[in-house]
Parts: sequence; C-alpha cells; structure tokens
Amino acid sequence: FISDDGYNWTIVPQDNYNYNNLLAPQHVCWSPLLGMWVIVRQGSSVFVSRDGWTWTEHSCPSGDWESVCWHSTGPSSGFFCAVSWTYDTYNSVMTSEDGVNWTLRTLTFKRQWFDVASNGSILCAVACPTTGLTTWTLMTSSDGINWTLRQAPINHRLRAICWSQDLEIFCVASYDYDTAPDTHDVILSS
Repeated sequence: FISDDGYNWTIVPQDNYNYNNLLAPQHVCWSPLLGMWVIVRQGSSVFVSRDGWTWTEHSCPSGDWESVCWHSTGPSSGFFCAVSWTYDTYNSVMTSEDGVNWTLRTLTFKRQWFDVASNGSILCAVACPTTGLTTWTLMTSSDGINWTLRQAPINHRLRAICWSQDLEIFCVASYDYDTAPDTHDVILSS
C-alpha cells in the first residue's frame, strides 16, 4: 500500500503486480537518481515501480533477500545493494545499477545478513553471530563487490542499521533473546 502523507493509505490492487510471486516481501527502497522503488523478497525475483502503484517483476539471483538500499556514488551514479540472510552460502550480496539487472557478489565469509545501509561512501551490513566468531557481525564496502568483515562491540544479533546524514552516524539496533532477560542494545558509529 502507498501513502503521500503517512496517515492515509491506499491498498495497491493485486492486478497491479503478480500477487502470487510477491510472496514474502522483505524490504523496499527508493532510488532518487533512478526515480524507482525496488522490493526484495525471498526467491529469485525483485519488483520495481516508478510510481508505487504499478509493479513489474524482474529476475535476480536466488536467495532469501532480506534488505536493500540505494548507494549513491555521485550526483549521477549509484546502485542498489541487497543482502541475504541465507547462512549456508557465500553468495549473500547482489547489486544492480538499474534495479532490473542484478549481479551476485561472492563473499569470503558466511553470515545471516539482516540489513544494509549506505552513507554515500560506505555500505554497512549487519548480521547474526555465528559460532566461534560471535562479534564479527558487521561488514563494509565502498563498491558493493569487495567486503570487509568488521567486529561489533557486543555479542548480539544485529538486526537493523540506518545512516543519519544530519548526525553523520550509523545506528544499529540489536537483540539477544537467548539471554535472560532479553537484551536489546543500540550501537552508534561515526
């Protein structure tokens, strides 16, 4: 559904997209350069729209795509970057300059990636800890192709990340329901 004010919402009719294929949508992102929305989902396709009303399905590498962001690399350039939470593969990142044609990027490490954000210079993704590498749950990249694994200051599931241009910091939300009581933290990084 769509809204121009955040208060009043309109349901997009199922005739405007392939309802059977838009199962398990995970994240939506806007590219100001392309004037385009992209929805990533579990499976082997993405949905794109220029108006939020009419959506077109396009194929992409198969994965459990969890999040997508727009990474602006200049006034007239940039690309979409999506991360997957599928743990048993090194193929957990895909990128696209047009939202339609996607390229799988191979990592040298496996994680369950939950979210990705950009500050215009750096992409930063957050993940769930893995056995033996419990705090290595961040990764960064300037080009979406070459990624560096980073260590988080806490041993929790990092679930969400966002960049504030005004404050010039990334903010990460985490949780750990394996501890008693449940633990929730916020991490800031400049």
